[in-house]
Amino acid sequence: MKKIVFLFLILLINACRPLDTEEIGYYLEVFVGDATDFGVEGVTVTLFASQDDFAKDTNPIIKAQTDSKGLVLFKNLSPNTYAYFVSAELGEQNNWEENKLVAFTRIDEQAQNYKTKIKGSIANKIAGRLEKRWRQTAQFLNNSPNDNCNGKTEQVFRRDWFVKIYNGTNCPDAGKQVGQDIWAVTSDNRGLIRGVPGGASEQRLTILELSNTKMVYSESPIPGLTITSEFVAVN
Repeated sequence: MKKIVFLFLILLINACRPLDTEEIGYYLEVFVGDATDFGVEGVTVTLFASQDDFAKDTNPIIKAQTDSKGLVLFKNLSPNTYAYFVSAELGEQNNWEENKLVAFTRIDEQAQNYKTKIKGSIANKIAGRLEKRWRQTAQFLNNSPNDNCNGKTEQVFRRDWFVKIYNGTNCPDAGKQVGQDIWAVTSDNRGLIRGVPGGASEQRLTILELSNTKMVYSESPIPGLTITSEFVAVN
């Protein structure tokens, strides 16, 4: 009788324990290629769980470098995370310009492959990882200073190829959005196109100076007029 009671207690205790659930992690293989789709070795690939972390380069989930074939495999990723932002970087080259491919989503499949390319582009400095705000500090019309408020804007260049324009400090309605436009990098990677290429609103901007903190460009909308605009990056 004692043996039966003891066995019953063991069965009761086991029945009250929560069932062990085996979590199956996800696998993500990333291929990083160059302009010719040739695999690039030594690229640092970093996974982020949110767009904000990707934009600020904070809280990386995991990072690794590609092998000689341009491949890196991430194993046993958390089954509770269904999307990653993938950053691939090697020196001044990265995949940030491929904004439509930055987000990698895995819903039902346990294993996924992700293919991306890296390149060097002035867009990396102008728009940063996701978007970047520039404050206009000066504008010159044929080398003469323009002190009007239309030469004191703040412009946010984004990776979805929109630039948003805001009234600058000490101007009427400071901080108010007053316009937006599409933008692109010229094929020679030396200038910008604002507006629809080939359209009436197209502006061809020549980059005179560009760093992570300063941008100067000029344009000649009509013969005999050159507009030069200077900006500093806003943290």
